Amino acid sequence: MPRIAIIDDDASVRNSIELTLSAHGHDAVSFPNAKQFLATADVSEFDCLLVDNDMPHMTGLELHEWLQGQTMLKPKFVLMSGRISEEDFADTHGSCEITLLSKPFPLAKLLQIVNS
Repeated sequence: MPRIAIIDDDASVRNSIELTLSAHGHDAVSFPNAKQFLATADVSEFDCLLVDNDMPHMTGLELHEWLQGQTMLKPKFVLMSGRISEEDFADTHGSCEITLLSKPFPLAKLLQIVNS
């Protein structure tokens, strides 16, 4: 069963995603921000990171950059954002190993990305 970290400063978003993923057989764990994730979690335990981009202290893109320099293990990285369009993201980060999930998103799309 895939283990997924949900990192988002919005508790309602975290809870909704966690409930949805758990209902579909995923082991989902939530964190309110990137700093708490880094302080309390072992990246190697996760198959996928669902990360909000607009968080205080460390954005999702900053977390991705930090992880790239720190670990050989690279879980699937899904950046969730309501401010970045998929077209703009492809233009600026097209070669990155990041999947953009634009908010608001249908839960079916979330499941499709996580299951791929």
